[in-house]
Amino acid sequence: MRIAIISDIHGNREALDTALEDITHRGVDSVVCLGDIVGYGPDPGYCIERVRDETSNVVLGNHDEAVFWPQKSMDFNHVARAAVQWTIRNLNEDQTTYLKNLPRSLSMQDILFVHSAPGDAGRWPYIFSNFEARMYFSKFKERLAFVGHSHVPGIFAEEPSVADFNGHDRFIINVGSIGQPRDRDKRLSYGILDTVAATYENIRLDYDVQTTASKILENGLPASLAERLFVGR
Repeated sequence: MRIAIISDIHGNREALDTALEDITHRGVDSVVCLGDIVGYGPDPGYCIERVRDETSNVVLGNHDEAVFWPQKSMDFNHVARAAVQWTIRNLNEDQTTYLKNLPRSLSMQDILFVHSAPGDAGRWPYIFSNFEARMYFSKFKERLAFVGHSHVPGIFAEEPSVADFNGHDRFIINVGSIGQPRDRDKRLSYGILDTVAATYENIRLDYDVQTTASKILENGLPASLAERLFVGR
């Protein structure tokens, strides 16, 4: 089975459309979305509808949560809070309800899908290193855990010195971000897992950054949200 895993779309229509078009050419059997469909970007409603049409395998992200639980955005920086407030005003009731009903995690075929660190969805911690990842392997039973949240793709092994993807070793895999990459590579990022071949591939693609950035400015969102897309940070 080939599974495409996308995350952190953040209202970026151009990036999402590019990713989903690419996925159609890669022999994928299903798509999983790891949350943060909205926040930061200028097309939150469109992205919700596109994801909802594409797959029912979707988990909640912290920016999605902030739409129906605004108090949660008090932990955000002022730019992220401004984007949440704008997003709330630009979603209809049905779209907000859709986000509210998303699960915090999904599990299938010995694979866990969650937005943030396994076992700590309510606190939304980040994983940037093997040191941080090792704190979470005891919090899930599956062999693989796919996460987003940091916007930085990476693979973290439970036992880095002997890691074998084809064996029985366990991994936490970050698929990166569709709509706001932060690893100084402006290309969108997502992943494809092949459960039969026991392979994982990180996909990077260019998309129309200029159009997305222009819409961010036209809608009165903070200019920094447009600027960062050009440098991937």
